[in-house]
Amino acid sequence: MNINNHYKKNIIQFLFALPTIWAFSGLFLYENSDKHFFILCIIVFFLGLFQLGFNAIVEHIKNRKLTWILLIAVIFSAFTKLTMGGSSSELRVLGAIALYSMVLHNYVIEKIKSNLIWLIALASVISVSYISYQTFALQIDREYWSINAIPYTTFSAAITSIAIYLAFISSEKKQRIISLVSACLGLSSIIISQTRGTLLAVTIAALLLAALMIIKYKKNSIFIVASIIAISLVSFLNYEKIEQRIIQTKHEYHAITSGNLNTSIGYRLQMWQAGWELAKSPTIFGLGKNHVEAKQELYERGLISKASIGFKHYHNQYISSLVMKGIAGLMMTLAFLLMPLFYYFRHNDKSILIAILCSTVYAVSGLTDIPLMQPHPLAFYLIILLLFCTPKNHDSNTI
Repeated sequence: MNINNHYKKNIIQFLFALPTIWAFSGLFLYENSDKHFFILCIIVFFLGLFQLGFNAIVEHIKNRKLTWILLIAVIFSAFTKLTMGGSSSELRVLGAIALYSMVLHNYVIEKIKSNLIWLIALASVISVSYISYQTFALQIDREYWSINAIPYTTFSAAITSIAIYLAFISSEKKQRIISLVSACLGLSSIIISQTRGTLLAVTIAALLLAALMIIKYKKNSIFIVASIIAISLVSFLNYEKIEQRIIQTKHEYHAITSGNLNTSIGYRLQMWQAGWELAKSPTIFGLGKNHVEAKQELYERGLISKASIGFKHYHNQYISSLVMKGIAGLMMTLAFLLMPLFYYFRHNDKSILIAILCSTVYAVSGLTDIPLMQPHPLAFYLIILLLFCTPKNHDSNTI
């Protein structure tokens, strides 16, 4: 009987962990995986309602600041969608994780964190496999991947930075090797995809981590040198891809300085200019889908280029949030990005550095893309917050 109870307990714990496992694996395998993530979260919510009871869920809501912010974000997202035409996928992800945060038991959270090294290893293999398959097997231009390359590699950059962190703090040689291999695979996926913004993001996150490990935590600089050598080796093996991107960047730079803005970087500059013009007169809740009409008016007044009108967003998280969701939307974005720092200074827990690294990656990626407005990277980031920005108080109910 005890054995049966043990197996039953393990199965229930696995079911509670399933949305998190999916966020590190299936979520980045195909286009509509975020919809299946939503279904998993709904199933787990009702399982939690049955297993934990209503009072335990109320207790989670009271104790978890992230759940508060998620519920506010859900209400705000639903309001903007109904009034100005917001994103269904973003609302779906916010709602799913809000419900999931209400029932995810602290014991399960700690269990997931204790196995994080394996989740990161799985995620890195999936990342490099997906990108290699799209690039080499199907030979598809990254513009036509089933999941857009830039938000996808934001995920790759996040897991790479986490892998580097795990390599730093692991005391066992085996775990360090697994983490370094995971970091190399994640970095390879970014290099293969040739996404400059996410490569910059993971570089800044890695430098931040190295500085913290040396200055604050007095980690051995020899291991840092070994990590740099491993990363340099990955870069060398992918030298052809890196060289292609450097040459393309030089060509784009010369084109822009010659007045030709019809390049990847040039189009971004035009989008930023359009967004900046609209942001000069911010609103509380933003323009929603009406931002396209507002851009048309700016073009007719000669303030922005015609090329910037047709784009759905501004290839910048902060400008897009301010224009499309207003001051309230920008504050919501900043709340999600700054939450890890708040928890770190309040609890001084080294593991929260994982959330800070992910926040750094997303903050830098947000300069050239909208990772917190795309369902796949948004879901992954919120799962990271749920794991590392949840108070470690003991649940009264057990699973």
